[in-house]
Amino acid sequence: MLNITSQYPLVIALLFLAISIAAAIFSFRKSHLSKQKKYALIVIRSIAYFLLLVLLLEPALLTLAKLGNETIDVVLIDNSRSNFLPGIQGNTKTGQVNELIENNTLITGNNRLFLFSNTIDAIPSGDNISLSYDGYETNISDALKTLKTTVTGQQVSSVTIISDGIITSGGNPVYEAKDFQTAFNVIGIGDTVQKKDVVVYDVLHNERGFTNTAVTIKVDLRSYESVNENINLHLQREGSTISSKSVLVKNNPALDEVTFDITESTPGFIKYRIIADAVNGELTTKNNYFDFIIEYIDNKTNILFISSGPGYDNALIESIFKRIKNYNITIRTAKNKTDFYEGGIDYRSFGELSAVFLLGFPEPGFNADVIKNIAAKCKEYNVPVIFFAQKNSDYRLLDIFEDLIPFSISRSSGESVTSLNIINPPGNNTNKLPNELNNSVQVFKNQVGIIQKPGSEVLMTERSGGEPIFITRNSEKTKSTAFLGYGMWRWRLNSRNNNESIAEKFIIETVNLSLIKDKKTKLRVYPVKSIFDYKESASFTAEVYDDEYKLTRNAVVTANVYSKDKKFSQKITFNAEENIFKASIPGLNVNDYIIEAEAEINKISFAKDDNRFLVDTLNTEYKNTRSDFSAMKELAHNTGGNFMTAAEYSPGLLKKIENPEPAMSHFHRNNLWENKFVLFLIIGLLTIEWVVKKRNNLP
Repeated sequence: MLNITSQYPLVIALLFLAISIAAAIFSFRKSHLSKQKKYALIVIRSIAYFLLLVLLLEPALLTLAKLGNETIDVVLIDNSRSNFLPGIQGNTKTGQVNELIENNTLITGNNRLFLFSNTIDAIPSGDNISLSYDGYETNISDALKTLKTTVTGQQVSSVTIISDGIITSGGNPVYEAKDFQTAFNVIGIGDTVQKKDVVVYDVLHNERGFTNTAVTIKVDLRSYESVNENINLHLQREGSTISSKSVLVKNNPALDEVTFDITESTPGFIKYRIIADAVNGELTTKNNYFDFIIEYIDNKTNILFISSGPGYDNALIESIFKRIKNYNITIRTAKNKTDFYEGGIDYRSFGELSAVFLLGFPEPGFNADVIKNIAAKCKEYNVPVIFFAQKNSDYRLLDIFEDLIPFSISRSSGESVTSLNIINPPGNNTNKLPNELNNSVQVFKNQVGIIQKPGSEVLMTERSGGEPIFITRNSEKTKSTAFLGYGMWRWRLNSRNNNESIAEKFIIETVNLSLIKDKKTKLRVYPVKSIFDYKESASFTAEVYDDEYKLTRNAVVTANVYSKDKKFSQKITFNAEENIFKASIPGLNVNDYIIEAEAEINKISFAKDDNRFLVDTLNTEYKNTRSDFSAMKELAHNTGGNFMTAAEYSPGLLKKIENPEPAMSHFHRNNLWENKFVLFLIIGLLTIEWVVKKRNNLP
């Protein structure tokens, strides 16, 4: 059987055929040849043109290949770790499976046996069958996908699954089973009665947190047959207990949410474990813990505070900055037209700055070269600029900052006093400026004709004339904010309203509004999950960003993976897949690992990043300890099979399909645009046309 396939619709091929015929007719419409020769040349050229055009559609020739007519019965045996849990009537699940195998009716004739968890492994034929029961997850859907390719072209009269029905990964297997067009029988093992147990089922947490900021985690604690018992829950950090709580079980089953707050002072990757003390008589303690990793990012906000000189506003804002713990402030107060009291500006530090805060700076006559250097470094390192006006601010010199300032001024005016009015721009519900600023405080201003720059938003106006007084702008590369009022020191005079506290809130929110929340990095490497099982491959993803912070594949990404105890080290190379890079390492031993990645562009080091991950024996298979046959019964019902428990099993209960079709048809794909015979055909057709034209003196 032959089939032609393409990723493009048939109508495109028909259009190409019409174009080819039209072009051929047009070429020979005025030739003096006989009708027979003219029609022959039109056909030859039409076919040649059509073949050339249709190859653009990337067609492929599919040929059906049947691999054989042997009729087989497949037996899939659940190989997951949950089989070590107790079964029914004192027997373990492994004991139930062993009894079924020893029965010999499942391993005779044309039966083919496989172990499965998330894939399948063939069990060699013979009398001594050894089962390991070490699968770290149960994914029947993926196991059936693998089985399809294994039995392709063979006639499968039945599939028998031996399982406790607890699916820990993947979707409903009914959809995959339909492709087999055969009966699925299920032999259920284990007990559907819930035993006494305590389970740390899940921990909800952020993968990233900030230093010196509390991170709240929520523990999903489940307990069964444990009413009126106290469960002691502990939070461990790198193996040491840092917090404990006790939970009184009030219901059966009980679903409790327990919260812990964690604060770290230094950045890095920290491993935590939530663990519950064993309860007397519980089924297993293998599900009493949950491990996770949180990456902490430095939450220090580095601000360069440049003031036009000593003054009341300067003293107020400087005192606010100094008492906020998360602010690391570098102060520069103008002493004269070129120097600062605290010394010169360290331009090398701009790469670490979170923002530059200009209070009334620059003042008239200040050295333009210094201002140009500050502006240039802000642009180079995408540092947000915050400008607070003062009475003596020089807006002409401020224009040196260009797009780093969100406004321009058309003219000056006399000094006036105004109240403030907070507004929310259309579609913007994120204005968090303190509501107390409305009417309760006043400021001076001496500028009118405020012109917003493109992309800016007005978050506050003066109440009397409606002129913008607080403007923010978020461009592609940086952020900027401006407050055009001054005289905040007067807020201190009204102690009844605690206006200094309002000033502090105002300063904090202005800085937060201006910060770039996610500091851009040019390389990110991360494991696809923080904890792998030792039976699976550890997989990683890397993203490389160019100078415009767009994803690029124009890089070579390598990494060194090593254990923290230095007993293992291996270099890996990532493969580009579209705009991301992927790599994996199979068979890592249980340990704590670091991955250090580097991206090179044009053989020059471009960026580096690192991450942490664990390899352990996952306890996923112990989270649900009660057999659940609902999906298994649905599978048997929808495929014409039968469901039975291990105690009910009898060979006569297994349903089969007589004279089944092959499980799946297997096609060989031949890409026509890579086929040399198609190329030879096109060359041959054009050669024949050339010969005919030459013999008839046609150009």
